[in-house]
Amino acid sequence: MIVSMVAGQEEARNKAGRELHDSIGANMAIIKRQIDRGNEELYKIVSQTIESVRTLSHGLVTPKVRNEEFVDEMKELCFLFSSEKIEVHCYFHNWPKIDCAEITTHLYRITQELLQNAVKHSKAKNVYFQFIGENERNISLIYEDDGIGFNYLKNTNKGLGLRNIENRVELLNGSLQFDTSTVGKGCTIVIEMEL
Repeated sequence: MIVSMVAGQEEARNKAGRELHDSIGANMAIIKRQIDRGNEELYKIVSQTIESVRTLSHGLVTPKVRNEEFVDEMKELCFLFSSEKIEVHCYFHNWPKIDCAEITTHLYRITQELLQNAVKHSKAKNVYFQFIGENERNISLIYEDDGIGFNYLKNTNKGLGLRNIENRVELLNGSLQFDTSTVGKGCTIVIEMEL
């Protein structure tokens, strides 16, 4: 059931991403070409909208990355989420080559969900991701932030993002640990799995 649900989510994201890119993105590009460059403010708004659509559509389409591409994609994703309000740091330690696109896709989507939750809910100023290779077979993803924290065990109304993370970790036969606080000490999430 979880496999079907995750596959359905990927299919819906891919469809939405392609539609954004092909239809809305193309229409915005046509509008941009028709705008009088004398109206700099309108031209700037349209340019920013095109960039937002491009970023959003690329974030929705399933990434098919492996090995070194995965490291670059993760760093780019963290860079895109960084802003004046929140700084996202991304580190890799002894990260092994991962040839399985299914594993890298799940890790990408988990990271994406953690970033979205951080931006929406954590009120953090700094977010840290560490991708650690213990050896050729074991990897860890560690997420930390300096936000307000939350009580994972008492959070009976888990959002879709947390459930998606749990489902993807389960599909990877991994373990998921939350170290959170309700007194403003941030949040730490540790995901461990065997390749």
